[in-house]
Amino acid sequence: MNQRYESSAVVPDEGAKPEKWRRDRDLYNQPTTRPGAKIPHAWLVGPDGTRMSTLDVTGKGLFTVVTGLAGTAWKDAVRRLDLPVLRIVVAGSPEAQDLYCEWQRAREIEEAGALLVRPDGVVAWRDKEGTPDPRDAAEKLSAAIRAVLDLPSLSSAFPREKQSEPSKPSGTPLFV
Repeated sequence: MNQRYESSAVVPDEGAKPEKWRRDRDLYNQPTTRPGAKIPHAWLVGPDGTRMSTLDVTGKGLFTVVTGLAGTAWKDAVRRLDLPVLRIVVAGSPEAQDLYCEWQRAREIEEAGALLVRPDGVVAWRDKEGTPDPRDAAEKLSAAIRAVLDLPSLSSAFPREKQSEPSKPSGTPLFV
């Protein structure tokens, strides 16, 4: 509870003031989307009406970009980057409706802002205001992922697989 990580795998907010604790931090949970904190729990509703937690739609071995309906640039950025370890959750979309407004109260970013959540559920980076430009969003997101993973470039870590030409059949069945 209330753990905050400071490491090279977390990109701190630029110019952020130290976190103020409203209550005793040893006794009361203070959810936040500050980089280094676990993503706060909020109920979302899936397309079939099933409730799901923000804790359940992030992680699972992947980095997750969490944004709102106005975060279309982030959606395009994730598509442009096309990384096998990156997915997006758009809170307010039919796949993740915020019917109870819990995420809206907990997110601490604008509707067009974005969070990059690590596979362990820790917020690695955030852009509070967002951007309308998909290229700018892709550059910011790429820089954040490179910083978190300590990579000089994403292409060296996630090379594109070349489509191989079909070879002549060897006569050995692939499936038995």
